[in-house]
Amino acid sequence: MIYTLFSAIVFSLLHSVNILGGLPINQVLSQFITTLSSGLYYVVVYMAAKNIALPIIFHGLWDYISLSEITKTYPIVNWIIIFPVLAQLIASLVVIFSHRKYFMDK
Repeated sequence: MIYTLFSAIVFSLLHSVNILGGLPINQVLSQFITTLSSGLYYVVVYMAAKNIALPIIFHGLWDYISLSEITKTYPIVNWIIIFPVLAQLIASLVVIFSHRKYFMDK
């Protein structure tokens, strides 16, 4: 569990360097929370698949959707991405709650 959390925190911290690009602190904090959840989700996907390719593909697709103008061209994409975002949130919560005993014992 500690490696899962450590991996997600490092993933989030690597995305937090956007503050150096001039992003306001509230956006960086929001991005930190979002990427922490994503990091937990990617670990769950990696552990389930036993292959790094699937999390890489998910991350690439997320970046493409987030950074491209595809949602302006095809507004339906906004509705389609709700499902993976919900899956990500649920997987992250499952990881956190299934290991809550670990945190309470420390």
